[in-house]
Amino acid sequence: MCPMHPEHLSGIGPPRPRGSQTNLTPEQTPPGRDDVRPPGSTPGVHTEQNVLLGELPPREAELLLPRLQRITFGDGEVVRAAGEPITALHFPETAIVSWVLVPGPGRRSVDAATIGCEGVLGVQHILGGQPGREALVTRVAGTALRIGAADFDRLTPAVPALIRRVGRYAASLLGQMAQTALCVQSHTIEQRLAGLILSIVDRDGREPVMVTHEQLGLMLGIRRPGITHVAAILRERGLVEYRRGRVTVTDHAGLTAAACDCHRVIDSGRERQ
Repeated sequence: MCPMHPEHLSGIGPPRPRGSQTNLTPEQTPPGRDDVRPPGSTPGVHTEQNVLLGELPPREAELLLPRLQRITFGDGEVVRAAGEPITALHFPETAIVSWVLVPGPGRRSVDAATIGCEGVLGVQHILGGQPGREALVTRVAGTALRIGAADFDRLTPAVPALIRRVGRYAASLLGQMAQTALCVQSHTIEQRLAGLILSIVDRDGREPVMVTHEQLGLMLGIRRPGITHVAAILRERGLVEYRRGRVTVTDHAGLTAAACDCHRVIDSGRERQ
């Protein structure tokens, strides 16, 4: 089957040029940081570091680093259209990308899961599978580390720790999809929006976070007027500030109480990777 052109993806919007690239070397400092280290050399999670790469054994990190390019994805960018073959893998740093299920022309697409600094785009390829009718679309602009699929395949025998971590991540991604389906059926828009804002803020590690009502609506499968109404309620309760696409959590405990348990369940699944 031919790949569906991005213009035909309802709720996704027109394609944008795919992100600009920066080759990485151990001596190079990416824009905006003067303390960058090769993936695997720093314990813990950093806002501009992918978790799967950041906790690799030094030997595997050294093999991967020269082959990685830092990519900048813009808002709403179609990283991969539905049915398009996987030619590269992306490990998000600050970008958040939705796994969008595309039922067909004329029908509304659904964001089944979001992938941020904890994961990888192209998990099917790493595990020996093929992409289905899902598209990958950037919901929060940011950076990712890219490696060509063929280049990664040549490295696969030498990175067993990464392959094991990807397997655990795939399990958590399936859990996220199942929990999202349950959440849609069981919880209010207010609960779901509160949980989504927490998920974005916790991943990014910085505030304010740049995300529009339209982007939030696409992630939740809710039209923009509904998001605007509920966001106003959260703001009136003193839980968030929202100005010109910039979201700041002003009462983290209160927003957590307003969110459903799905946010915590999904987060605990990521932590078990």
